[in-house]
Amino acid sequence: MTASTAQPNVVLPDTVLAILLFLDGVAIGLLSVFFLPLWVGGTPVPVMVLVAAGANLALVVLAAQLTDRTGIVAAPLIGWVIVYIGTAIGGPGGDAILPPDWRALLLLFVGGVPAAMWLGNRALARSFARGSAARPTR
Repeated sequence: MTASTAQPNVVLPDTVLAILLFLDGVAIGLLSVFFLPLWVGGTPVPVMVLVAAGANLALVVLAAQLTDRTGIVAAPLIGWVIVYIGTAIGGPGGDAILPPDWRALLLLFVGGVPAAMWLGNRALARSFARGSAARPTR
C-alpha cells in the first residue's frame, strides 16, 4: 500500500480574502499613480494606464472565481479608487501626486472603467438570472 499524497484545498475565509484583494488593489493603485508621470525624452508615456487596466480587470475576474459575494469581488477596485482619490486630492501646500493634465483622467477612465464595467455586467447578469428564475411563466 502506498500513502496518498493528495494536498487538501486551502479555502480562505471571506474576510481574509477581501483584505488581500483590497491590498492588491491598493498596491496597483500606488504603482499606477506613482509611475503615471513617466517621460521618455520629452514625451509623456503613460504606460501604467494599461497596466492598471489589465491588473484591475484581472484582480476582479480572479476574485469572482474565488467567491460569489459582490462586495469581495469589488474589493480590488475599491482599493484602487481610494488610492486614486487620495492622491488626486493633494496636500496642504496644494501639491498633488497625480499630474493635473490628461494623464490623470486617462488613468481614471482606462484604469478603472473596464473592471467597473465587468462588475456591472456580472451584477446585471446575476440579477436577470435570479429574476427570471423567480418569475412564473405563463
